Amino acid sequence: MAFEYNQTSSESFRYLIFRPENGGIGDLFRFLVLSNKASGAKFLESSDHDFVAEALLGGGGVTPDHRWVIFVSIIVRKIIALFGKPMEWTGYIVEFLLNLLSENGNLLGLLYNLLHGKVVMPRRDSETFVSAIGHLDGRIDLYKSNLLMEEISEPASGQRIIRVEIGDRALMDLCMIASKLAYENASVVRNVVNHHWKMHFVDFYNCWNDYQKERSTQVFILCDKPKDANLILISFRGTEPFDADDWCTDFDYSWYEIPKLGKVHMGFLEALGLGSRVDTSTFQELLQVKNTKINSSTAVDVTTGPTHAAEGGRDKPSDSRRAG
Repeated sequence: MAFEYNQTSSESFRYLIFRPENGGIGDLFRFLVLSNKASGAKFLESSDHDFVAEALLGGGGVTPDHRWVIFVSIIVRKIIALFGKPMEWTGYIVEFLLNLLSENGNLLGLLYNLLHGKVVMPRRDSETFVSAIGHLDGRIDLYKSNLLMEEISEPASGQRIIRVEIGDRALMDLCMIASKLAYENASVVRNVVNHHWKMHFVDFYNCWNDYQKERSTQVFILCDKPKDANLILISFRGTEPFDADDWCTDFDYSWYEIPKLGKVHMGFLEALGLGSRVDTSTFQELLQVKNTKINSSTAVDVTTGPTHAAEGGRDKPSDSRRAG
């Protein structure tokens, strides 16, 4: 009934974890309405007993605002968890129907192909299978795509140099469209980067999330040329609309405090493979780099394939993660 208290090896590392599985609806009611501290404590785990007791539950009484934060996080995640499978099935059906229509020339084309026995069936891993987000916003071409390439000069030496800065419209447009493109499968991403943007597609990665025990973090990398790249862009997939795990992560207010940086969303750290709340010491072990010497002359060849920590070249299975 008391707070679960774990002391890290370094007092500078603090964390707070919301655990909806440790209590029921009755505990939530008693905590929210009756200000029952013991009921609220079931849902919380922290490195600092005093921090939780005073900052979240108050010294002499429960702070209403903090009670509501805990209540919303727990109740919403419990509700989303109940609809996990229906959300997944809905996503399958919606994306299949959207692609069935688009690949057959919309409704009239589908009817015509159906009558003539020429219906095109969509395949999830193909270059033409577009996500629900891609159907909402079908743009793939960059805004005045020649602008960015014009700002890449190629002097007599043959070495291209990018003359763009943060805030450059062409560069910002590339970042925004790449963020949207991350929701597509690897084949779609490769086709757009290589053939529409005329850049170099490095690889598509499905990265391991040790807390969720699945490859739930999708990311792709592109650059302006295969070797000696001047521009390298890394784009992560965010919340997928039909992924219950992604939405639960969004409503998970658990955090881990990194010295000199501040509190970081624990779900994001886990999505990046930087630890797991199952064993909070893993965060400190992976975030702290000891006796590491950086050789500035070491170069990275962007043509190198995926590492052992990631599985490249395949899109995430749609039965999901959306990490973020």
